[in-house]
Amino acid sequence: MRCSRWKVSACLLASLMAGLVPSGALAAPDSEVVDTPEQAAYTGWVDEDGEPCEPAEAVGWLDEDVPARSKFFYDPETVAWYWAEADTTIARDREAFVPVDNDVAGEAWEQATDEWRIEHGKWVHLGEDGAVDYGFLLITDEDGSQKWVFCDYVTGEMAHGERYIDDSHGDEAGWMYFDPITGAVDYGWAWLPESNKWVYYHEVTGRMCYGSLMIEGKPYYLDPATGERLSSDEVAARVIATAASQNGITDGWRYQDRVVADGGTMNHMGPCAAFVYWCFQEAGMKYQFMNGAASSFPHEIADWYRNQGRLESTPKPGDIWLIDQPAFRPWAGASEGTHAGIVASVAPDGKTLYVWEHIYGRVQLLYEDLYIPEGSITGFARPYYND
Repeated sequence: MRCSRWKVSACLLASLMAGLVPSGALAAPDSEVVDTPEQAAYTGWVDEDGEPCEPAEAVGWLDEDVPARSKFFYDPETVAWYWAEADTTIARDREAFVPVDNDVAGEAWEQATDEWRIEHGKWVHLGEDGAVDYGFLLITDEDGSQKWVFCDYVTGEMAHGERYIDDSHGDEAGWMYFDPITGAVDYGWAWLPESNKWVYYHEVTGRMCYGSLMIEGKPYYLDPATGERLSSDEVAARVIATAASQNGITDGWRYQDRVVADGGTMNHMGPCAAFVYWCFQEAGMKYQFMNGAASSFPHEIADWYRNQGRLESTPKPGDIWLIDQPAFRPWAGASEGTHAGIVASVAPDGKTLYVWEHIYGRVQLLYEDLYIPEGSITGFARPYYND
């Protein structure tokens, strides 16, 4: 027998009143509760209102909602490094001294001693967009003066002191010197105390120079390996050693051919002066011989050095020994000078000397007297040997 609807309702009401059914069993369901996660901390560029923005409009950088301060930081989107100042602004178009360890920032950097920061910091240059610059830069200082600097292609660190530049990024390879304070490329003569030597940096490229070259109209010779400005005696010794290497050579044409190949004229009277010229060229002393001119005539050598005020009467090792025998002059009217050689050594009395000469069909070291009975000494041409 089924109960009518009113009987069921009456039974339910009686059950509730008797406490047999929990009062909440039939209550309306609660609305669903959803936990709202905390908003993730922001890292990136912000404008003057503190709102996220593009790098070009940015005035600062946040690290998880905390303004970066005295911090060298990296932006993966622009793939560049930046420097946040102590006031949280981004440094632009200037040099900045930043920590090498990127974990050092804020108070840790600001309150460190100068000595500590010098040891643990580096100079970088920041472009107009604030990003660290790399490579060679032409910088205009506040006073309007300009300077070239170099910033490492990997670290961005500005070079100071002596530095080798390789050609891996298209630069001319070579040693350079950057001012220890300003980082500016140095040019001209420089003393390197650590190497205990004088060197010369090219007046245009700033690269260390080597070998024979003209500097302000004067010849110099710099060690081909180290760039060191050698002493006068060291330079002369290299020419003498080259002459000695030809001892016994009978082929005079090799010397004449070198003169002709370099724009000079063959001397039909013999290869003595051509031998002298060859020795200078073979020793790498192009400009030490007549500032680079080629000649196989003793009288031309004598005239040139006389005009330079460097035709001496007292010999030194490395001098070009010149004598004159009028009967052997190459043509009528030629000036003094018919034979040449290279002085190898001078005796203590100053009158006896040994000279490397190409004579009697071969190269040999001959004893000569300052006073030659059958001829006369034209003089001793003294090349510029870094004096």
